[in-house]
Amino acid sequence: VGAEIIDYKTDRVDPGDPATLERLVGYYRPQLIAYREAIGKLFDLSPDKITTKLAMLAIDRVVEVR
Repeated sequence: VGAEIIDYKTDRVDPGDPATLERLVGYYRPQLIAYREAIGKLFDLSPDKITTKLAMLAIDRVVEVR
């Protein structure tokens, strides 16, 4: 049993600019960690059973956040 958290974001990102994408992943990482902790407590799951992802809508890409 596990969980997958997908957080949809509408930030403007140039698909050819990986540095900006990485900066945004770093910016949102604490938020996703908080979600992971909350879901873990609610459903009695260890953090390694919960994946977190950002769906970057502007570039139609899903990025796993660790």
